[in-house]
Amino acid sequence: MPFNADLAEKLFRRSGVILIQLYLVFLGWTDAFSVSSWFPLHVVLLTMASILFLPYMPIFLSGKKLLFPASDLMLVFALLLYFGAAITNWNDKTLNYIAAYGYTFIIGYWGLKILMSSLVTREQILNANLAGILLVSLYAVLEVSIESISGVDIQSYIPRHRETTATFLHGMIPRAYGMATEPTILVMYINTLGPLAWWHIARICPYKRSVVIFVRGAIFLAWIATFSVGGYVFMLLAISIAFIAHFIISQIRDIRNASNVSRFKDKRYAFKAGVSKNTLVFLLAIIALLSLSQISVVKDYAFLAAQAITSKASLSDKNPSASIRKHQWSRSVETIINTNGMPVGPGSTSSAGSSSSLNWYLFVALEGGVYSAIAFILFLVSNGFLIMISDIEAKYYILVGFIASVLHLTIVSTFYHPFLWVLIAIFHVFRMNSANQKRLIYTAGNSG
Repeated sequence: MPFNADLAEKLFRRSGVILIQLYLVFLGWTDAFSVSSWFPLHVVLLTMASILFLPYMPIFLSGKKLLFPASDLMLVFALLLYFGAAITNWNDKTLNYIAAYGYTFIIGYWGLKILMSSLVTREQILNANLAGILLVSLYAVLEVSIESISGVDIQSYIPRHRETTATFLHGMIPRAYGMATEPTILVMYINTLGPLAWWHIARICPYKRSVVIFVRGAIFLAWIATFSVGGYVFMLLAISIAFIAHFIISQIRDIRNASNVSRFKDKRYAFKAGVSKNTLVFLLAIIALLSLSQISVVKDYAFLAAQAITSKASLSDKNPSASIRKHQWSRSVETIINTNGMPVGPGSTSSAGSSSSLNWYLFVALEGGVYSAIAFILFLVSNGFLIMISDIEAKYYILVGFIASVLHLTIVSTFYHPFLWVLIAIFHVFRMNSANQKRLIYTAGNSG
């Protein structure tokens, strides 16, 4: 049989499409079924795709300037400062941190942007993300339900590198792990990429209300089942900030674009009608919760839950995890002050046998230096601004996930979990596609 070059190329590209889609589906599998603690499934899949298509990168980069906005320069600057701190403060863990930061940002952010923009469509990205979120959500709900009813921990039957012993209310209620390392990481995944899946399911199933309710219900229940106070607080804050941003931007655009007074009034009326509808739903939910709270058993659990949530959210010393975080934060700030913001060296904390700062921004400032931390923060701030001023579909859902994930990094140091960087990469791919589509429409209009 003669060699068919066209068929071979199609199969080759198809393999890339499958690898990227699988990467997005297994993004939340940070522990379960991983090759090792360093190589969860998603790392293996993206590494395979990167190696496979490395020779094609120069071709893929052609005509994609929009994929690399000016904000990426801040990331380049941050990495240069961080790697410089590593070289000048070498220790036995430095190489691990260089590898982690190199993979996370060079392959997991820049490389992923190039691969997604060249191999997969917007719909394939959205479908894969939805499949990943739904799969993990259904499993999280199932695991908590089975353990609560029968006492059987199904997590003990799948290969893992970490124990799944976290509970809520002093062991009364099991917490959902899904396929993640811990409940905090699971809720970070849902908070970051869940809003995009929440939007997409309604978009692809506009007339199948039962399907939308089922999928959104599974995501919401999984979010609840993590019993992560930080996850709850960060999502509520993200929604509030995004709503305020939406209101301000909408009002500014209404004022600028209103061609006459009646049009502006119609828009104000539509906004008020939407607010009234949302307010009605909110009030009905409050009434339902108040009615439910009169049941004695529910009242007892609610009281205990409120105590646990309040003590953790307020960083009370009565809550062990909150107390540990306060200690780690104060220790990190003290060290940063004592070193005048100069880096102590990536990996130095781990090398000394100490715990991390439990706050990525503090951890970067401590080990990579204050200037490196500032550059990383400016990279995030500039991307948040780009999301807000963009006109792509679902931008406010992306903004909610972005804000929630940025806030999550105030309570974890595990920057290498890819959710935030993947979301930013997805945004830039969508932004570039939107700009290209507008250019094509404009060109076609002028030529006609």
